[in-house]
Amino acid sequence: MAEEKKRVRLPVLSGSSDVDAPPPSPIYVVLVSAAATLFAWTLLAALLNGLLGRVLARAGIIAAANLFVLLLTAAAGGAIAVVLDARAPASRARYAGLVAAAVGWAVSFLFTVFSHVPAATELLTWLLILVVLGAVAAIGASIGHTLTSMRLKAKTNA
Repeated sequence: MAEEKKRVRLPVLSGSSDVDAPPPSPIYVVLVSAAATLFAWTLLAALLNGLLGRVLARAGIIAAANLFVLLLTAAAGGAIAVVLDARAPASRARYAGLVAAAVGWAVSFLFTVFSHVPAATELLTWLLILVVLGAVAAIGASIGHTLTSMRLKAKTNA
């Protein structure tokens, strides 16, 4: 008779459930969400400034559009915080938005300082910009966190 092939049985790996896994560190969640927000914000703002800078010469419209981009990317960062840790509070997403806004502001401020020493009134303007960026990023991250949390809860209840 023909030689029978011996079947090799491979062990079945049991999948680990997400419930058993420990939640990631809060610092990890904040830093990953902030990095994603900062990356997306930088990329989209550069594209937006390149497109709108040629079409529009009005700084106010460009600034408002950049704030809207920050709001959207911070919302995505807030959603990432929920995806990383479904039990993460909204404050963790807001911290990520604040970190991203502060890093973006610091880079812009350092470019200004290295080009010229800002006057006192210009420093006040920079501080106001920091407050506005932080507020927009925190609001966006909170929106993203809330929407994603609601969607995950609806998905698990269905």
